Amino acid sequence: MDFGCGNGNLSFYLALKYHPTIIGIDYSKDAIVICNERKTVLLNKKVNLSKISFVNRNNQSLPELNNISAIYACDVFEHMYDTEINKVLKIFKRWKGKKNIKLIVHTDNDLYLNFVRPLLDLLALITGKTTIKFLTGRNIEEKKVHVNLTNPSKLNRLMSRHGFHQNILTYPKVTTKKISQQLGPLSRFRLLVQTAFIILSVLKFLSPSFYAVYEY
Repeated sequence: MDFGCGNGNLSFYLALKYHPTIIGIDYSKDAIVICNERKTVLLNKKVNLSKISFVNRNNQSLPELNNISAIYACDVFEHMYDTEINKVLKIFKRWKGKKNIKLIVHTDNDLYLNFVRPLLDLLALITGKTTIKFLTGRNIEEKKVHVNLTNPSKLNRLMSRHGFHQNILTYPKVTTKKISQQLGPLSRFRLLVQTAFIILSVLKFLSPSFYAVYEY
């Protein structure tokens, strides 16, 4: 299950690498149209297209499924309120077959946003590489879509309340390219990029995002 499949990139990657049966779900009708159109990329790749399906559903109308072995929720939870997450976790548990079900989560890390990025923003202000107006506008726009930022400890507590136990916690590899993407226009200031690279290389728990694998 690719929960919040977007344009289907993850679904197609899994199809090519592991050849599983895949269901992609997204609330956006346009996203599902794009996914179905992009299935043509799998032609001549020895992939059984009948094993890949995309469904347009929101969190209030998720299908009743069974024998789901793994659910990927990549860059989804930060856009959902607690009530929505609690609801979908209960549904996820109903999708389990005879074997345990795994939930793979990738999401933003609020430890980075609360402790690292403000330092970089201050450095950018002092050196004249940004303005208060730009930072204020950026923060307002982010709050509109990132309604539920979390961190590894906070998310683990939530998952534990629903009976999921954490198997793996890891962080994306730190590279200057990824840091530049995270900083956006501020990445033009190389000192910012290098400062962030040093901090995150030493203190990985402050990385901009993290991966966690849970099992129920």
